[in-house]
Amino acid sequence: MKKTRRQYSTEQTVKKLRDAEAAVNHFLEKYDAKYPKACECPRKDREALLTFYNFPPRTKPSL
Repeated sequence: MKKTRRQYSTEQTVKKLRDAEAAVNHFLEKYDAKYPKACECPRKDREALLTFYNFPPRTKPSL
């Protein structure tokens, strides 16, 4: 079955969102013990940090 452009971009966005979530998790695991105050913000505001990935790919360059 041939994928449409929208299906492909949605799949790519999901993959990128997963990558971003993994990067935040990695950051917290690596630095939480040494810099707990610095890790409070990404932990508390995780949803706001990843909001970018909820926008369609066409819109992202203008953000």
